[in-house]
Amino acid sequence: MTRVTRLRVKLRRARRRVRKFTRKISHRPLRGYHRARAKAVRQVRYLRYLSRKREAQVGQMSPNFHVREFACKDGSRVPEYAYPALRQLCQTYLEPLRERFGAIHVTSGFRHQAYNARIGGASLSLHRYELHRDAVAADVVCATGTPGEWAAFLEGLSPGGLCPYPSSNFVHVDNRQRVGMASARWGA
Repeated sequence: MTRVTRLRVKLRRARRRVRKFTRKISHRPLRGYHRARAKAVRQVRYLRYLSRKREAQVGQMSPNFHVREFACKDGSRVPEYAYPALRQLCQTYLEPLRERFGAIHVTSGFRHQAYNARIGGASLSLHRYELHRDAVAADVVCATGTPGEWAAFLEGLSPGGLCPYPSSNFVHVDNRQRVGMASARWGA
């Protein structure tokens, strides 16, 4: 069980204690009831704070990228088992790209099977993180430059997969060499 999950369990228990205190209705006030209820409320607030803080720390992939940026466009979260590969992608390829061309917008990161099929993606796409647990992909747009320039810069970093899409104004980059796959280059 991860730390975030343990915090969520503690938070659920503390919320139950608060509900228990609020349900106790009596004709005469219970001795120490208000003090105990206030303590339980403080504990819920503190656990909520810790949970948010821990989720923020876990989700930070690199100084400028958070896991939320790679979530599926239908709202599905990135699976936790993909975090190490995603961290490596951000630190090795996206951070240097950001330094050279400015802010980066992730147009497509994680896609689950149904969403990938709905948008017409390849059935074995590296955007489907559940298929390739040690390799992930992202389609990105930089603040300055062109997809050709971004691809030329990334080529110097030797990513596993790379493809500029000049007509759509983004570049695809992935870290497939981590799992022993051959490098892939294609043009659109």
